[in-house]
Amino acid sequence: MKSPRRPGWRCASWPRSTESNTCSLQGGAKIHKTVHFWLMEAIGGDLGGHDHEFDEVRWVPLADAPGLLTFETERALVERAARMIAGASEVRA
Repeated sequence: MKSPRRPGWRCASWPRSTESNTCSLQGGAKIHKTVHFWLMEAIGGDLGGHDHEFDEVRWVPLADAPGLLTFETERALVERAARMIAGASEVRA
């Protein structure tokens, strides 16, 4: 695992888990956006310096995450992450 460098927080990342492609209209222009999702484990740092796109950033237990998410696609990502973690735990055992 490697540790990505982000302002204020430290984590160990696993391989990229998935990506999401969206399209929206902004000022009359069609905007295509690809979001890459990474499974990470918190190892320290301060989350207060997060970027402006988020109102709040915090680490939460995996079991709590689905209840905090708005969209079914986001909940599906958490379910996929849980399966990845369970699979990794079985390999380590």
